[in-house]
Amino acid sequence: MATATAIADREELSALTMRRLSQELGVSTMTVYGYFANKDAILDAVMDSIMGDFVVPRLQAQSTPRSIFIDTAHSVYALLHEHPSVARLLTMRVNRSRSAVHAAFENVLARFVEAGMTETAAVQAYGAMMQYTIGFVLYQIPRGHGRFAAETGRDVVGSEYYQALGADEFPVMTAMADILPSLPERALYDAVITALADGLGLGFAADAAQRAS
Repeated sequence: MATATAIADREELSALTMRRLSQELGVSTMTVYGYFANKDAILDAVMDSIMGDFVVPRLQAQSTPRSIFIDTAHSVYALLHEHPSVARLLTMRVNRSRSAVHAAFENVLARFVEAGMTETAAVQAYGAMMQYTIGFVLYQIPRGHGRFAAETGRDVVGSEYYQALGADEFPVMTAMADILPSLPERALYDAVITALADGLGLGFAADAAQRAS
């Protein structure tokens, strides 16, 4: 699945066709059909190979609901940042890969509950984590941030872009030109994930768990 994943990560999902995959592999299209019934089957396999290997951070002696939420979010971000194809897939179709669902859904919810979250809190935390992380990674991709700039050849969106908009029409944005390039940076992701943990009351859950023990 490495070749299919590389195409999907490097380009758009539309580029991953039976013909393109066969060309990259140096085999006939019929050979590919011998392994996959159609493109959907390839996409399921891509999801399975990436998300199926997701490992939820372990609980440590000092772990709290808040810390395990943040640690898990960072792990999800790392996976999706490395494989943006998965972020795209998660917005396009229901994931029906059983191993992926088990590794990146069942196991995450189980860890959240093990850390002390109620079932309702665990579901809410999972939803907030996935929705923000997927959205953030998708926001990064066209803005030439980090490795995406090097691999896709896109220009990095820097202060010059915002300055070039012109102060007459965009006075606020040009005044903020030196700050706006930070929008797709990892530091912002980390700050918002921490804010989400606090907004979800996970710190309070940790306090309650400690009092109960």
